Amino acid sequence: MPMTDFSPRRHGFHFVNAFTNPVITIPGVGTLNTYGLCGGMSFASLDYYHAPRPVPTHVGADFGTAAGVPPVGGRLYQYLYDRQLASFNPLVNPNAAKFITMMLPVGRSAFEATVQDEWPLVMQAIDAGTPVPIGLLANSVDPTQSHQVVAIGYDNGDVQRIYIYDCNYPDTTQTLDLDATASVVTESSGTTWAGFFVDQYTPASPAYTDVALSSGIDTNPLAPVTAALQDLVEVGFRVQNQGDYVAHLTSLDASCRGPAGQDLDSAFAPDGVAKSLAPGDESAYLASDTAFGPGPGTYEFIAYYQSAQGEWYAAPAGTAGTKGTTTLDLA
Repeated sequence: MPMTDFSPRRHGFHFVNAFTNPVITIPGVGTLNTYGLCGGMSFASLDYYHAPRPVPTHVGADFGTAAGVPPVGGRLYQYLYDRQLASFNPLVNPNAAKFITMMLPVGRSAFEATVQDEWPLVMQAIDAGTPVPIGLLANSVDPTQSHQVVAIGYDNGDVQRIYIYDCNYPDTTQTLDLDATASVVTESSGTTWAGFFVDQYTPASPAYTDVALSSGIDTNPLAPVTAALQDLVEVGFRVQNQGDYVAHLTSLDASCRGPAGQDLDSAFAPDGVAKSLAPGDESAYLASDTAFGPGPGTYEFIAYYQSAQGEWYAAPAGTAGTKGTTTLDLA
């Protein structure tokens, strides 16, 4: 069962795709809307994956909207909306035309084209360790009824199956089965699709961050001073919610590696304090070891935080000049 290291719990968003997108307001008629940002959420999750940067910690209850999604006009909404447009832009994703062309009643069926052309492309990408966005074809020539997800693994045994991140089902791995008898693709949710195709995707820099370093990681003694073996060493850093909604942490910690790559994380314990940080709020980490260092050499320290889903992330730089990694020499 080949799998990439993309995990919906780690790399996917923690709220459901329940967007209503106002497109245009016509006097006397009202506002025309589209629904969902599945392409935007799929492309954006891959942006964070490739950056690599942590996906925002926000959950649906943080946004103050009835649908539990970022409100229209906010930075996170705009980023997802822009990536949605990219997923349908033929200059960015020429394969987007397949939402229509694969459903035309000429030549092969959508399912036949899926099995013959697209299924091998999914396996090829996964075998290379690369998660890929795929377009799921609804039984309609209306592309707005279709869907986009991220393929993260596959089985090619008795059942031809793709493991996916589907933004309609946050923090869980869903599956797609190719049913040759019925000539449909069946999702584990029960939804059936006429077929699928592999999107063309180019990574973009994530345009939104919530938890980030406001004060980079440092030690006491402070590098470049050389500290004495088995002396007191302190390590600390500060994170800030630089997003627009509440951020959720369960712990802060400093990872440490010794001169020979030894795992010395136990020398500096996680604080184990769950935090809900309002926008702009900060939280500090400070820990010490009164007799640090198994031997002389250079020690590396990295600032980490743990999400509410239990995932550990290296804290990204936020405030200009902050750093998430530092070293200390012991002699």
